[in-house]
Amino acid sequence: MPLYLLYLPADALDDGPTICLSKMLLKIECPGCGMTRAAIHALHFDFIAAWHFNKMFVIILPILGFYYCKELLRNYLVIKEKK
Repeated sequence: MPLYLLYLPADALDDGPTICLSKMLLKIECPGCGMTRAAIHALHFDFIAAWHFNKMFVIILPILGFYYCKELLRNYLVIKEKK
């Protein structure tokens, strides 16, 4: 998924419809609103736009990156053991 987000232009999802139920039904943004758009902008090194969409990206993206790398390493080690 992170590699797919790199191929999208940074502004690919900026003006699309929302899929957040809280925003659609209650007209209230949830804490996760804008996180995908923030992630795309952060992956393209546009940190000001990422901050604009969701300020929590500075916490969430490093955590997701850690778990993504951890899972890749675990899968690599499992494949290496099977050889």
